[in-house]
Amino acid sequence: MSITTDAFLERVKRRVTFPANGSTLNDTNLLIMADDAMREHIIPLMLSVNKEYFVVKATQAITSGTDTYDIPYRSIGRTFRELKLQNGSSTSVSNLAQYALEDEHLLGTSGIPSGFYFQGDKVVLAPCPLGTSLSLLEWYDLAPSDFVLLQDCAKVVSVSGADVTCETVPSNITSSSEIDFVQGKSGNSVISLDVDVSSVADPVISFASSTDVPTGLVAGDYICESGKTPVLQIPNELVPLLEIWTGQRILYAMSDYEGAQLLVSGAPNAEKNARSLLAPRISGESTKIVNRNGLLKGKGNGSRYRVRGGYYP
Repeated sequence: MSITTDAFLERVKRRVTFPANGSTLNDTNLLIMADDAMREHIIPLMLSVNKEYFVVKATQAITSGTDTYDIPYRSIGRTFRELKLQNGSSTSVSNLAQYALEDEHLLGTSGIPSGFYFQGDKVVLAPCPLGTSLSLLEWYDLAPSDFVLLQDCAKVVSVSGADVTCETVPSNITSSSEIDFVQGKSGNSVISLDVDVSSVADPVISFASSTDVPTGLVAGDYICESGKTPVLQIPNELVPLLEIWTGQRILYAMSDYEGAQLLVSGAPNAEKNARSLLAPRISGESTKIVNRNGLLKGKGNGSRYRVRGGYYP
């Protein structure tokens, strides 16, 4: 079942007995409150069960002689789940160790990177990479997109090469827009992100190349402004909990403090039930533990092992 933001708003309004008129809160205000509830309650809950729900994979090309690279700006907490080095083919992949900043001078000046360290909002590879066929494989938790109404997104009807025909194209999506392709089903549903629009001739949105349009895009999916979604990007089982925390904010804004406290009194039980549904994510299999740092595996290309006084190559 797909739960759109429009449907979610109706559910929240019923839960808090929201007045049909006479309130200064419009639907946009309510969705902003839902975004806040997502960041304050739902995302930490999802991450606490550690089941890789938000994890996505990206590949960043490494430039020879450049050691500093951006952390994906849509990563939750500006963090990585894992980093690996790819040297040429996809079968030549090695682990990267995290080094202490204080040890940077011990890692050599250039070569095949064996590790990394963080510097501000950047990740620094060490030693400085040399080579033209290196790539950084990144796994990170992609932050759920901000909620918008269905009317602010283009619903896909059909796909033909670089042209996507929609039911209608809203005025906020233009030839200068950067967009996301969002699956029409609830869940971790961003199919492709931060794609530039080439031109718009309502109801057709065109892109520079057919490769910009993901192969998984089908009728019923959405094209939205980058970082926006008309579909809740969480498991349906968490929607009641999101309704509670969003409803609390609405009632506080309406100065109904007693109603807000009564509403959130059911949150602990709802959260307990949610945790039991989220973990374990698979009940029939245990996680196989691999000794990645064993003597037979090491740290991949350029591996170094620390000994007293420095590193042994």
